Amino acid sequence: MRILLMALLASISLTATANDDCGSPYVIDENKADMGPRHHPIGRPLPATGAFHQPTGCLEGLWFYDRNGNGSPDAAEPRLFGAQRVVDCGSCHGESPATRSAASASVFLRLDAATLCTVCHNL
Repeated sequence: MRILLMALLASISLTATANDDCGSPYVIDENKADMGPRHHPIGRPLPATGAFHQPTGCLEGLWFYDRNGNGSPDAAEPRLFGAQRVVDCGSCHGESPATRSAASASVFLRLDAATLCTVCHNL
């Protein structure tokens, strides 16, 4: 119980501190508003609930899931944008050296689709 409480307090303090240093509010390009049913919704902030893993790094307005712990947003690490941690196309899509299925690589997903979803979503 004590460990759970300490982890919760650490995540709250990390979010509060990083918000102050992680850029201004992010604005989505209105031309991207309706990408269709096969795309993840964009323009929404990541909820700060247990249903979502929280990003572990922030650098110059870019939140990222620092999977290798090097403090930099690497190509295979999903990212969120601006102080409110908004999902945009670049959250999931980008050139990446990660091993991926041919289908994931063909649409430039940072990770294989089966892995990518579980980086943010606590499934």
